[in-house]
Amino acid sequence: MASLTEFFDRFRAGVYAVLVHIVLIGMLMFAVEWHHDPGAPAGKPENIVHAVAIDEHRVEQEMAHLKQAEAQRKAAEEAHQQQLRQAAEDAQQAREQEEQRLAKLEAEKKALAEAQQRQAQAEQAHLEELRRQQEAEQQHLATLQAEKLAREQKAEEEAKHLADERAKEQQRLDELRRQQEAEKQRLAEVEQQRAEAERKHQVELRRQAEERKKAEEAEKARQAKLEAERKEAERKKAEAAEEARKAKLEAERKEAERKKAEAAEKARKAKLEAERKEAERKKAEAAEKARKAKLEAERKEAERKKAAEKARKAKLEAERKAAAARRRAEAEESLRHELEQEQSLLARRRAREIDRLEGIYKDSIRQKVERSWLRPPSASRGQTCKVTVDQIPGGDVVKVDVTQCTGDTMFQRSVEQAVRRAAPLPAPPEPSLFARTIVFDFKVED
Repeated sequence: MASLTEFFDRFRAGVYAVLVHIVLIGMLMFAVEWHHDPGAPAGKPENIVHAVAIDEHRVEQEMAHLKQAEAQRKAAEEAHQQQLRQAAEDAQQAREQEEQRLAKLEAEKKALAEAQQRQAQAEQAHLEELRRQQEAEQQHLATLQAEKLAREQKAEEEAKHLADERAKEQQRLDELRRQQEAEKQRLAEVEQQRAEAERKHQVELRRQAEERKKAEEAEKARQAKLEAERKEAERKKAEAAEEARKAKLEAERKEAERKKAEAAEKARKAKLEAERKEAERKKAEAAEKARKAKLEAERKEAERKKAAEKARKAKLEAERKAAAARRRAEAEESLRHELEQEQSLLARRRAREIDRLEGIYKDSIRQKVERSWLRPPSASRGQTCKVTVDQIPGGDVVKVDVTQCTGDTMFQRSVEQAVRRAAPLPAPPEPSLFARTIVFDFKVED
């Protein structure tokens, strides 16, 4: 840049020198007057003095005009350099913004991966909780089954019923396990689809980066070519100016003795040359303006495409998130519905089991009372009593009420004594089934 500036300074100095010489020679030719006295004696020499009158005001005006033109040219050159610097700063700012955008996309991608990982962990924990509940339920059912088999070894029909229940429960558990495997497979497919989409997104980002790099390299090559062409043109122009300056100096030496008409013709040609150069300068400025307008249009088009691409990516991301949320909500709703159905089924089964165990509990108390009963002579087949027993933990009888008896007082008293002899009463199959007050019907079978 320093050598180029020095070259321009030298070139301007040469142009100024040529113009000053042209002006001085022109003024000299217009001002010189040839004096000749034909009446003077031929043989007597005379000392003739030739005077040249130079208008200093015109010279100052020409110099001021040249300085003004030089100042304008310098201002235009400075403005052009300023525009080039501004364009370079804009390009640098655009690159920095693009790098920030890429960094932001990388951070968003990392946050999305972490969120998906946390979601997968949460879903895995939920599945583990379901499995633990299933195992606990299976253990509970196994415990109930063992107790049931221990208490009802002779009840083959009940055992068959329980076996059927166990088979159905096993089928349900197998079905639930199959559903869990299907859910795992679906989650794996979703993760694979997400990875594929992320891979395509990275490929697209790399392609766009390569396209931007190619565009920047093409722009640099074009700028370098324009700079080389400009330097070549300036070199040729300087050489031509130097040749013209030498030719003009030689012509000035040879043409010093020519007539005023020839000097006027040269001045006219110089004016035409100056007008041609001015026209070329204006043409170059117009071409530069057109180039800058084209660059601005290309920049705006690139910004528009960039904004459209950003909007498209945002839309795709929103659709992907909405689809993921919808699938997650559907899966959660399905699991919740299955869990509610399973809990409802377990509650019904538990209620039936409690009713059955309560019946077994009351039957065991009634059977022990019957075994402890001493039949009075007045008792007969079909007689009944409603027995209400108050007990404490451990089976000790606190109070016995025998009501609604179809027999006599002796029969009623024998039932009451049988209840007291049966103490301690049998314990319930489960501690939670213990009741302080037991009501059952006592009936004479034979």
